[in-house]
Amino acid sequence: MLVVFAYGFAVLFTGLTWRAWLRRLRIAGRPVLSIAEVADAEPGTAVVVAGRTAGGPPLLTGPWSGVRCVWWEDEVTTMVHHSSERFEYLTTSEQSGDANLHDAGARVEIAPALGRRWLLGGHERMMRQAFSRDYSAGGGRTEYVVDADTAVVVAGVVEIAAPAPGGRRLGHVHWADGTARARLDEITDRLMRTQRLFLVSALSLTLVAVVLTVT
Repeated sequence: MLVVFAYGFAVLFTGLTWRAWLRRLRIAGRPVLSIAEVADAEPGTAVVVAGRTAGGPPLLTGPWSGVRCVWWEDEVTTMVHHSSERFEYLTTSEQSGDANLHDAGARVEIAPALGRRWLLGGHERMMRQAFSRDYSAGGGRTEYVVDADTAVVVAGVVEIAAPAPGGRRLGHVHWADGTARARLDEITDRLMRTQRLFLVSALSLTLVAVVLTVT
């Protein structure tokens, strides 16, 4: 039984190693743009951008968490029963504040679908979860917030931002897209260390499995 577990986890960490390697290659292959340069980028271009969240004042207060922030989103999922055997989940959301990344007088909007995604393990997302509650009848409520004056790195895809004509924002298209509360110089090193950690774990578990098999 221990051999099966060891081999199973070795395969798991091997897969995580490949995923971390592919993520590092994809992120490293993207152009690093200043926020001002995003305005001239072609829609569909995958980029890396670094900046800071809005500094405030004014600061907002999350309606459910009570957290002081510069942006919040309240997302409610409701289970709707159409019959005793058929139901569906409906999601509605309300948001307020500044969801932009700022640098040197320029700013770019970050789509919530991107801002809630992880880029680096150990580094919180730009839009962190501040409140969550499940309802006994099904569904639940989740609140996300953006903290003030926080360094953020975003790996995303340039999109056309409506309703501003010709405006741009960063959205989520690829699995490697995400955000991290970190500096730009931390990203490559952190991705490399994550890959090495998974690789060492995979090799160690493989060795343990081999030893258990022959003994």
